[in-house]
Amino acid sequence: MPKQKARQIVRTRQVEDLLRLLELTPATAADLLAASDSFGTPEEPGRFADLRRVREKLAALVAADLVTFEEYALGRRRTMNFYQLSRTGYRYLHGGDPPESYRRRFDRITPTQREHTYDLSRLITHAVACAHRRGIRLEWAMLENTYTIAAPPHRTKPDFSVVFGHSGMRFNTFWERDRHTESIDSPAANSVRNKILAYEAYYDLLIERWRRGDFPGRRPRLRVPFWTDTMERAEHILHTASQLARDPRRLLVYATTLDAFINDTDALMQPLFLDHRGCFQALCDLHATSAFQREPVRLRAPVVAPVLAF
Repeated sequence: MPKQKARQIVRTRQVEDLLRLLELTPATAADLLAASDSFGTPEEPGRFADLRRVREKLAALVAADLVTFEEYALGRRRTMNFYQLSRTGYRYLHGGDPPESYRRRFDRITPTQREHTYDLSRLITHAVACAHRRGIRLEWAMLENTYTIAAPPHRTKPDFSVVFGHSGMRFNTFWERDRHTESIDSPAANSVRNKILAYEAYYDLLIERWRRGDFPGRRPRLRVPFWTDTMERAEHILHTASQLARDPRRLLVYATTLDAFINDTDALMQPLFLDHRGCFQALCDLHATSAFQREPVRLRAPVVAPVLAF
């Protein structure tokens, strides 16, 4: 099929919103359909009527070279098309070339990263839909591995970074999708322990800058949600976070399962996450001094295998 020129695509709010979402994350047509509640304006809603309409629009954008796609088989799931914003699509949105930190976003997703990318895509598109329903704004977002948390000697790169805004409040979040591929409590550079140490040190720097008056307004609020496959793994991460917390009263690390978040239509404001004390929390909590009416849990500590002597 010959490619249409980008100028032949009618530039509607729906098209722009779809491309901006693909700028944040590659996505399947089904996830784009779910997130399309957030497309358009109240006067001109941009929601797609059904999956067929989404695929028709994506086919037109692919033909115009604004979007690329590849077919992937993920585990036992059927094959599915993954759509990504192209370099031409970026220029169409922003009128210029992407920054150097974005360049790898246009590369093919490697086989070892496909499951991780798919999980992260589901989280982001679901969060966008939930935010729209609640009138929560996405004020700032950074793609995976494009933002470095640096608080010497600690460094880490979040899987996703986003600032939500609602009622004059800002919710700064750094996301971690944990697929049980990294150790929790080890000296390895990519261990969960070292990630938490980096976030703790970074939060200290943030508070110090706020006290110096480097930026005005309320005391900065930072949260690092981990999404795991099991609650046992989530509790192990939180147990480690409680041991590493520089200020036990300060909330920083949250954890829940991927399924719990994806299956809740109000996932940003419901108390789906546990904190390092075992209390339930919401990612966007408008009344932080009021506790949710859910009983705290006792966090399970990781089981340490004994060293056998021979």
